[in-house]
Amino acid sequence: MGKSLPIATYHNPPWQYEMSQTQSDEKQAGSMTSKWDGLIFDVVEELANRLNFSFKPVVVEAPPEIIIAKADPLRASMSASEKVPDAVTELVRSGSVFLAACAYTISTHGKDPSINLTQAISLQTYGLLAPRPKPLSRALLFASPFSNEAWACLASAIILVGPVLYAVHTLSSRTTDTELKDPGSVLLGLDSPSRCIWYIYGALLQQGGMNLPKNDGARLIVGTWWLVVMVVVATYSGSLVAFLTFPRMEMAVKTVDDLLARKSEFTWSIPAGSFLEDYLLVSSAEGTIDYRNLLQEHEPHAEKHGTTTYLQNVQKVKRGKHALIDWVTSLMISTRNEYVASGSCHFSLGTDVLILGEPISMIVPAGSPYLALINVQLQRMQEAGLLNKWTADRIPVKDQCSEGGIIARETDNHKVNLEDMQGIFFILLLGYFIGTLTLGWEFIRRRLKIAKEAKLIRPFID
Repeated sequence: MGKSLPIATYHNPPWQYEMSQTQSDEKQAGSMTSKWDGLIFDVVEELANRLNFSFKPVVVEAPPEIIIAKADPLRASMSASEKVPDAVTELVRSGSVFLAACAYTISTHGKDPSINLTQAISLQTYGLLAPRPKPLSRALLFASPFSNEAWACLASAIILVGPVLYAVHTLSSRTTDTELKDPGSVLLGLDSPSRCIWYIYGALLQQGGMNLPKNDGARLIVGTWWLVVMVVVATYSGSLVAFLTFPRMEMAVKTVDDLLARKSEFTWSIPAGSFLEDYLLVSSAEGTIDYRNLLQEHEPHAEKHGTTTYLQNVQKVKRGKHALIDWVTSLMISTRNEYVASGSCHFSLGTDVLILGEPISMIVPAGSPYLALINVQLQRMQEAGLLNKWTADRIPVKDQCSEGGIIARETDNHKVNLEDMQGIFFILLLGYFIGTLTLGWEFIRRRLKIAKEAKLIRPFID
């Protein structure tokens, strides 16, 4: 073309925004110039190079609330509720500009006969931003490797094996020379079911015992129990290391199904006037879940947000028990901003909410002869991977707060602390307490026995 063509735009980071630069050459050193940047202008500049034209931005003043909410273009995000100013669209309708270098949603403007949308340059999906799950109490961490049923079976085995050992030990034939010389020695240390239970319990804790069985039947029972102990201890030790390394967390809210299942605990917000809201208005119940409950008209916990209230909802999520549904790219930018500001990860991000995709395009006047040329070049950019590269450069895909990054950092940095060990100290204190009670009971029982014996009248025999 070789022409300078006007294009309409407005300040709307991260898609398009104006950046001020300081000149570094000697003639204009210190002077300020401005340059339009963003994902949309990456595409426009590539179009200008391929179609041999230059462009002159025709800037429409953004609404004041957008300017205030997006004062820092490098940290700003675009909510699905945000709409392109009518003044920009009117410039295209009137044919005053070559195209509008703005992020238009096909779902909102696709039916306008006075404009044509280009091929999509991005596909926006919806995500769900929820508070990051908190670690569950670690007071009983030592019991976590086994389920309640496993602990019950283990305790039952100790109680049952003890009497079995006693029965076999006392009823078996005594065949060794020692037993023939001293028949009573075979019962030494294992002469009651309770002592056998303590013996089995000590073997489980790998403490052994002072006396071993004297006959083969009882030895087989003890030997088999030692094999059980080896498996139990190895399984417990390995599982305990895993629980110490990866703490158990609350159930995360990753999907709309999770959110609706816990709707009594959470409030949530969806973008007002968005494609998501339109979809929910015409949707019907699917199975046991009615997604219309996400709407304010159907559920008192539901809210709506716009451009000015988007950041307020992000802070509500940070404080807990609130969820925010919006474009995944916007939520990723908000997550990154909070991490940069605080150094901590406060959010859990679920992607592909309801599997909805919303294409983003630019617009040209209806009947524009350049639409086919633009679409051909956009298709080539897509095939060459340029659109994906620019999107990755402008919008974070994975960072330190992504699920894999959080797990990796917790694994590398976690040290066993008092919170991890508190349950063991509780058991120790409980043991001391029960031991003290038992000691007191033994003293009381002995005193009662002595007092009872003192009252007995014993006959005097000369």
